[in-house]
Amino acid sequence: GNSKLLEESLRLGKSITSILNSVDQNELDFSKNWNSKVVKVGITGSSGAGKSSFINQLAKKFLTSGYSIAILMIDPTSRRTGGALLADRIRLDSELSSHKVFVRSLATRNAADGLPERIVPVLHFLEDQAFDLIFIETIGIGQDSISVRDISEIMITLPSGDIGDILQFFKIGAFEVSDFIFFNKSDLL
Repeated sequence: GNSKLLEESLRLGKSITSILNSVDQNELDFSKNWNSKVVKVGITGSSGAGKSSFINQLAKKFLTSGYSIAILMIDPTSRRTGGALLADRIRLDSELSSHKVFVRSLATRNAADGLPERIVPVLHFLEDQAFDLIFIETIGIGQDSISVRDISEIMITLPSGDIGDILQFFKIGAFEVSDFIFFNKSDLL
């Protein structure tokens, strides 16, 4: 039951920590091709646009169809303290943890593109763990922070309805490479 899920979650978490902390790039062999059966969905958007809430609802829908899901929630590392809040998971329903949903918060560790430096080995590892879907939530976008497109088959952008005039929407590079654009907070438009 739940103790087995917790044990599995701890095992996955420790393995990911090991991958993230590895200094030897050749320590783990992740040179193989992507597992085409595992769909990676990058979810980006303006800060406060509702990315975590959107992932919560999306995960619940896919769970009802029997999918197993991994969710990576990326938060920025503070340049001042070196820490990261890693709190987006509090927006997820607790019922997700009683299913085959693995959630892991990751810090950017000050990577220039907003993704942890070892994100690709982490994704390869999760692909080998029999997940059907991997959701990757970015820290939020500015005008050129769309590198999640390079590691996902599907990219979803959630702009905020209060980011400024209509020209601001077109400046955000994510619109050019997104497969889907959702307005999560349409009441702000």
